[in-house]
Amino acid sequence: MHSVEGVKLDILGGLLRMTAAAGLVAYLPSVIASAVSGLWILVVVDTVAYGWILFSAFRPSVNHRLKLYSLIAAGLCLGAVVLAGADGAGYVWLVFAVIVSALLGERLALFATVAATTLVMAAYATASAYGLLPRGQNPLSILVIASNLIIIFASLAFVIRRLFAGLEASLHEREDFSMRLEVELEDSRAARLALASELENSEALLRELHHRVKNNMQLALSLVALESDAASHDCARGFQGLERKLQAIAAVNEILLTDSARETVDLLVLSRLVTGSGLHAAPLAVGGAGCWAVEGQEARLSPEDAIIAAIAISEVTSALGGAGGGLMRLLDSENGLRLHFMSSIRDESGGAVAAEDAVANILGDATLRGILPAGSILAAPPDPGLGPGIYYMTGKGRRAAAIRS
Repeated sequence: MHSVEGVKLDILGGLLRMTAAAGLVAYLPSVIASAVSGLWILVVVDTVAYGWILFSAFRPSVNHRLKLYSLIAAGLCLGAVVLAGADGAGYVWLVFAVIVSALLGERLALFATVAATTLVMAAYATASAYGLLPRGQNPLSILVIASNLIIIFASLAFVIRRLFAGLEASLHEREDFSMRLEVELEDSRAARLALASELENSEALLRELHHRVKNNMQLALSLVALESDAASHDCARGFQGLERKLQAIAAVNEILLTDSARETVDLLVLSRLVTGSGLHAAPLAVGGAGCWAVEGQEARLSPEDAIIAAIAISEVTSALGGAGGGLMRLLDSENGLRLHFMSSIRDESGGAVAAEDAVANILGDATLRGILPAGSILAAPPDPGLGPGIYYMTGKGRRAAAIRS
């Protein structure tokens, strides 16, 4: 953004170059006429004056104040010379000198120009009064014109100076605002970088935490498996139940580690992972079940509800594992999501087992009774029109698009 002083310098340079180009039209005839008339002193004066204008216009090293005073002096000289010629033409150049000083100069230059203009008008009036000019005006007329010009000069100078003062103040405010904005943007960039660094560190710590939890879960599973191998038949069944529960919790942790939506757990993915269908992740075969097909609507549960659902799915599919798998459907209802397990229920000897007995065996586990809400596992259809099987009511999940697999 250009400053006011920079714009003034550009205008001054342009005016000088324009004066140099226009002055050539007046310089050549004047020099030729003076040489023909033998006025060699005038030839020298014109040449020196025009040469200085050229030098000031096209020499960047010349001080800008010197350029300004040269332009003002040229206007005053032209005004003084032309006043003696055509009526009124000289006043225009005097006005030009004052306007240039007001626009491009400081107060001192303006006052000096107004004083010089007043002196030129006084000298013109005196010369007209004594008859020294071939076409002199009435001194009283010159006095009236000079008084009006001085009033016009003062008004123009006041207006121009006030305009430039307001413009400079506005530009300074904009510069200050730009500087403050730049500082704020720099602070914002620094804060954003720091926040990004903190977020990256938090993500790294979260990944490390998930991996440590996963490793600890695997260690716990290995210890339980070792104890189960060394225990008696009845104790081994208890260890196997504990192992299923730990594997169900590990499945939830695995999804939270790999799923982009880590705040919730996709129930379909969890069901496939727990039952060993292996559609979205490596099958864990948590329940010891055969091939289970999962169909229904995609839904997400909170991590707490997902852990309970994983344990329930594990225990139900374990109870139905002798049938070689089956179909698990996700049903949407007003109170939440239901899992419907459909399979031929048989005992260890291959005999048929009633759904009520299977549910009773599942809820015989004191741990399950402690974590499963009352009435969450049913042996009878909760609503008319539903088929036989075992039903599990999950926590309130979020309904999504229908998915079948």
